Amino acid sequence: MDLKKFASCLKKAISTKAAYAALDKGSGGTWTAGGCWTLAHAVAGLVDGTLVALVADLWGHSIVQHVVVMVGDKYLDADGLSTYHQLLHRWEVGEGLGRLRLVPFTPALQHSTMHKGHAVCDTGTVTAILPALMKCARRR
Repeated sequence: MDLKKFASCLKKAISTKAAYAALDKGSGGTWTAGGCWTLAHAVAGLVDGTLVALVADLWGHSIVQHVVVMVGDKYLDADGLSTYHQLLHRWEVGEGLGRLRLVPFTPALQHSTMHKGHAVCDTGTVTAILPALMKCARRR
């Protein structure tokens, strides 16, 4: 599968009214703020990827900021395909965060600080967007 083409198709698929309606019914927010875990969960199996958390060390605590899919040496999220350095730079500059690291998204992280806020993995949203994502996977 051409991952770059899949990422382009993914961006189009999740930019539809139907995709945002599904997100609004579930975790709310956007695909990069509140819906990232849901999107990563839906995409990982389609691209043989692994869930990875972007963690910031803030005020003496490790806080999950974002969840992406790692495929080889690339990282996939709602913003597209990134290298390790591009992903960290985007979050350091765009979000003003430092001391970032990528770690495997484990059950321990899953039940840590992330779920105490508003970010959750909504299986209903995954089910709703999966057909559009599968079309992207088949095309590429």
